[in-house]
Amino acid sequence: MDESLAKGLAGRFIDEHSEFASEAIAAIDALRWAAPLEGFSKTRRWQDHLLSVRKALGRALISTASYGSERKKLVVLNFAGAPMLNPITEWDEPAVPIDFVALQCPYPVLPLATTSRCYIGKHAIARIFQRFELEATNDGKSFQFYTIASELAPLALWSTIWLTLLEGLVGRSDAPDGELALPVPAPNGMFFATLNATRSRLNVRTYVHDRQLSIEQSRLKEKLHGAIRADEREPIQCMSTAVKTPGAGLALRAVVSRMATFSELWLPRIFEKIGQSAESVQLQAIVTRTAENFGWDDHDLSCYEAAGFEAVARAMRQPDPETALFKLYSAM
Repeated sequence: MDESLAKGLAGRFIDEHSEFASEAIAAIDALRWAAPLEGFSKTRRWQDHLLSVRKALGRALISTASYGSERKKLVVLNFAGAPMLNPITEWDEPAVPIDFVALQCPYPVLPLATTSRCYIGKHAIARIFQRFELEATNDGKSFQFYTIASELAPLALWSTIWLTLLEGLVGRSDAPDGELALPVPAPNGMFFATLNATRSRLNVRTYVHDRQLSIEQSRLKEKLHGAIRADEREPIQCMSTAVKTPGAGLALRAVVSRMATFSELWLPRIFEKIGQSAESVQLQAIVTRTAENFGWDDHDLSCYEAAGFEAVARAMRQPDPETALFKLYSAM
């Protein structure tokens, strides 16, 4: 597929998805207003409400993550939101946000002020069409773009991880003028996003398929992918600045701790657009300290990994978490 055709398909997808996503969001708002504000009296009715929200999102749904006990379960649905002009770029570019809705039993959809995790620009959407060789379906109304939801799912996960690591830079008065370059590993390739330190959202600029990655990029992807365990993905996807998820941060701390062990692979890369100035070195040191302060030392990380996320999270929810953790680690 040539570049011009990919751009055309990206534009058509954005136009048609706009109508679909707007209808889905309106349907979810209607479900929220029709639900009892004090919550559902029975878990089964809350589950029916959740099912209706999932149905409203339809093909726009990218991933579902849950966390917590059945009685207080938090469920987060990440989806391709309604297209807009990219609020991050300095030029007019259509973009599709990765948005989310959250529900916590027994309450209906939570009214949240902030629901966007990152933005996928039209250029990146065109690259996905081109490098996956996607085409319009026969009816011309929907696109195979919706069939690669699993490829987009890591964006919800890694937006939280990168913003945690770069927390010390975002909003600083001496933040770099240029953009930070952030790799996001996906099942069949890598997204490459940028972050302006004056903002707090990732801007996905392009996508590269596995067959096009350089040896260095492939190595980095493997290391980033290996920094996350299977049982840590959903708790991290449930995290956001708008939703409190006590205990889920344990998984995030573990990922940051592992990433700190190979920072020489990703730290220089994310500053490559800034240049290797004295200021850049200082800012890299800030990121390193953030990773060290937020993460665990080798001993604590090894204990956590031996016990597993669920066991450690249960211990942390006990009335005396320190004693519970001591008993857990002593029994290993």
